[in-house]
Parts: sequence; C-alpha cells; structure tokens
Amino acid sequence: MSNFKQVSNRVHIRVVVLLLIIAAFCLPVSAASLTTIERVYLFPEQYLGQTLVFDNATIDGELGTDEGRFMLRVESEAGKWIGAVMLSEGFGFAVSDNIASQLVSVMEPNYSYRARLTVTMKTHPTRYRVYNIAEVTKIEFYGRTGSIVETVTEAAASAPQGAPTIERVYLFPEQYLGQTLVFDNATIDGELGTDEGRFMLRVESEAGKWIGAVMLSEGFGFAVSDNIAGQLVNVMEPNYSYRARLTVTMKTHQTRSRIYNIAEVTKIEFYGRTGSIVETVR
Repeated sequence: MSNFKQVSNRVHIRVVVLLLIIAAFCLPVSAASLTTIERVYLFPEQYLGQTLVFDNATIDGELGTDEGRFMLRVESEAGKWIGAVMLSEGFGFAVSDNIASQLVSVMEPNYSYRARLTVTMKTHPTRYRVYNIAEVTKIEFYGRTGSIVETVTEAAASAPQGAPTIERVYLFPEQYLGQTLVFDNATIDGELGTDEGRFMLRVESEAGKWIGAVMLSEGFGFAVSDNIAGQLVNVMEPNYSYRARLTVTMKTHQTRSRIYNIAEVTKIEFYGRTGSIVETVR
C-alpha cells in the first residue's frame, strides 16, 4: 500500500509540473519581458510594425536632430541610454514635428523626465541606408508622486494652436518665412550685439528660452535695422533687461558662406512697471 502511495504521489507531482509547464507556454507573452528597450534594441526587426510601451523611461529635456528627424535621448528603466541620433545598430527614438513643438513647451533642456513612452517600430530610409526607429506617438510624464501629470500625443499636437511661440518658431523657422509674428512678454538685453554685418538682440521668451545676439546655424536670431539700433541706444541701458512685445518679420539673411534665418524686428513696445506700454521703437 505504501508503494502505491509513493507511486501515486510521484505521478501526481509529474502531472502538476507538466500542467505548470503547459500553463507557462499558454500564458500571454509578458509585455514587460519582451518589450523592454534592451530586448527591442537587440532585435528591432522582430518588432517592426508593432506598437510597444516602454514604462519608467527617462528622457532628456533637450531634443536632438538627425537625418531630418527630431530625436529623443532615452534611458531605459534598467539604465540603458539610447542617444538622440539615428543608429546603425539597434534603434533611435524619433518624434514628429508636431510632438516636438509640444515638448519644447513642456520640457527644459537641462532636466530629465520620467515617462511612459508609446512607440510604433518603423524604418526610416535615407539616401545611403535604412534605419530602425521607435516612432514616439505618446509620452506620459510622471510627477513626483508617481501619477501621470502631463500627456503629449500626436492627436493633441494636431489640434488648432494659438499664436506661435518663440520656441516653436525656433524649431521650424522655415515654416514662418515671410510671415509677420508678434512675441509678447519677451525680455531683451539692453546691450546690442553684432554679427554678419547686422545689429542683433539677445532675447528671452516668456517661457524662458534665451536666444543669443548672433546669427544661428539652427533656429534664428533677432536682427534690427541700423535705424532701430540707433533708437535703442538712447532707450536702453547695457546692464539692464527690458520686458517688451516684439513684432518681427521672418526672413533669411544671406552671407558669402551660408544663409541664416532671422527675425527682423520691426517694432518693439516696452512695458513699464504697471504693465502698460511706455515706449515704442519702430
């Protein structure tokens, strides 16, 4: 009888083990185990066309650009960094122009942010090669308590927007060439700069982005005519900054070696302490 019980117990154990093995194979594939950044980085071709979610990622607050696309620098939950570039092996994180314009308003360049990224794995063909990319379609930012405090999506980016900000125009200056724009609540330095034969302003946007008083290879700089520069010397002090509303026309400035995008300042309305316009230069 005891032998029968031992055999019965052994059979029972084997059946249980077999059932556990079968159950393990029948369970849905774990997103956490198969859609980690590390695994997809090793085998990006296996995931092409799939929508994946990478949770608890860390993204840099400054966007990169490569091969005509805006890129994110991303750290996985396990600590793997992926640069804001197209990569010959693995993949990079790309964002659309629409999402990039939102991120400029949400993120600060010198900070990093914990987020949940929803991506679609794609290829990005260039003249010389085809890159694998994770096209980011949604970014959910975590707050200090671990809850989602901000969401950036392609759909939200496509919604009608108000007047263009300095940040958005800085990213896409070519889209605004020939247009007259108004940047309100900007801060300008009291000392003029010069570059490539033009007088230039150093300007801080309402959101805190500084643009130097120089011609810039990316984005744009603020240029003023000789006439306006002559007036500003009498209005501003070099060691002070001034809050103002700037009216500009987006143009190009051609030099011997290259073409720069500039915001040609046509009117500066200076705010006083009470918030009213106290001086206008045009």
